[in-house]
Amino acid sequence: MSETSSKAGLKFALLILFLAALVALAKFTGVGSYLSQEQLGRFLEQAGFWAPLIYIVLYIVFTVFAFPGVVLTIAGALAFGALPATLYIVAGATIGACGCFLMARTLGRDFVARFLRGGKLKDFDESIEKHGLKILFIMRLIPLFPFNGINFGAGLSKVSFRYYFISTALGIIPGTFAYCYLTEATQKAAGGGWRAFLTPDFLLPLGLFLVMVVVLPLVYKKMRKGKEGP
Repeated sequence: MSETSSKAGLKFALLILFLAALVALAKFTGVGSYLSQEQLGRFLEQAGFWAPLIYIVLYIVFTVFAFPGVVLTIAGALAFGALPATLYIVAGATIGACGCFLMARTLGRDFVARFLRGGKLKDFDESIEKHGLKILFIMRLIPLFPFNGINFGAGLSKVSFRYYFISTALGIIPGTFAYCYLTEATQKAAGGGWRAFLTPDFLLPLGLFLVMVVVLPLVYKKMRKGKEGP
């Protein structure tokens, strides 16, 4: 075995160990359960002027370490409002996702490339190199693909960092805004009785959310099935 192959194998082993450590951390410590929306909300309120920066840093950490971001997203939407929270989340999630990408690219790409000498995996690797912006944008836009899976998977592929960054930063905006908008609208409607849930102020964000999480995935699946043929 050459020295280059040995180094590639060692780096890939480090990547696998890191991913295994993340799984163990989430499974055996339940770290995400220690943070409630109420606790995060109080923390951000006490942070004052620094709250947005702290929130972005928290989102970066949550993304890199693959912690569940739902509670953090809800806390941000309620603390800052839908639009500001969307901007902060997109910033934090994009930076964190790029960190995962670069980690996978540095530690794993050389090792994986040795096994892509032909077949469908090789074809996909070549395709994502040429059309990575379109492919990754669709994957980010449609909440059908695991966020962290894309982060590390893209790093192992030949897609350029530029395509990855652009597709991530732009692709997660609609879904993030829909989630934050619905969270803020739900909080406002909750204080106005059941009739408040029948007003446009609630139904509009609900409709946008359903389009993002239900309609778009169904459309995507139908398009894929049509391309594959009978």
